[in-house]
Amino acid sequence: MEAVVHRAPLAIPLALAVLLSCTVVAPQRDPNPYLPLAALQEEPATRLAMPTAEVLSPVRAERFMNITGPEAAFTGALWGTAAGRDEVFAFYDQALRGLGWQSDFGPGLSTIELDGRAWCRPRLFYRLTIVDPTELGRTPARGGERFRTVFDATVRGIERPCPYTPPPMPSVP
Repeated sequence: MEAVVHRAPLAIPLALAVLLSCTVVAPQRDPNPYLPLAALQEEPATRLAMPTAEVLSPVRAERFMNITGPEAAFTGALWGTAAGRDEVFAFYDQALRGLGWQSDFGPGLSTIELDGRAWCRPRLFYRLTIVDPTELGRTPARGGERFRTVFDATVRGIERPCPYTPPPMPSVP
């Protein structure tokens, strides 16, 4: 009897350890809400190519978490064409609408972009921007100076309504 009493204090923690190791742990939800790159690449819009355009540089990145939170995956390319910007916008507008995309709130432009348009589908955003020809050196596009128009066409994941309507600006008293 004395042996059982001396082993009892060890039996309880050992039984708890065995019990806890057998419990099922629910999988954690992915903290990044955006679609993965593979899902974007399956989207037919990623294969749209203006007939007169040439790929200058493919661009893509997988979604990731950074210090400010989740970042969306994207895929697309920098393109060059002899067509003008209006022809580029018209081609992609017709092609994307034919695939069920709708016009969306325009993209924010970077310091090397002159103009842009956007389209959306649930969880997807198509961004088409015209690159400033004087800024081609700041892009991975080599040979862009041969073309009348250089543009960036990319698809990325989104987590907002489609189409997006920005909130009204506050009134100034």
